Amino acid sequence: MMEFKRCSIKGKQYGSLEPQETSEQISYYPHSKFKFFDPKLLKDLKKGNNDVKEFLECLSLCHTVIPEKADESELAYQAASPDEEALVIAAHGLGYSFVNAHATYYSLDILGERAEFK
Repeated sequence: MMEFKRCSIKGKQYGSLEPQETSEQISYYPHSKFKFFDPKLLKDLKKGNNDVKEFLECLSLCHTVIPEKADESELAYQAASPDEEALVIAAHGLGYSFVNAHATYYSLDILGERAEFK
């Protein structure tokens, strides 16, 4: 299983490859396959950092994943590779949830608001 542990956005590092036993897990939408421990990413997102927003939009839109409602509380994603699944779940956990794909647009839930991308 692949896990999203860290990223670099415009040269700024987020996350760590080392286990974070003392840190609290952060997430906007909890998911059983998402464990991320660096609060700087959500802080920058809440401040309106456009680079972080664009990064999360790319993670949640640029893939071949199909969302499925697994149960009442958690989305499941069918992916061609574990890498794709890990990236889409990371975007979901950080507030950019891929909801549906239609013939002409994609639907996302971005921090609680529905958005469509053509």
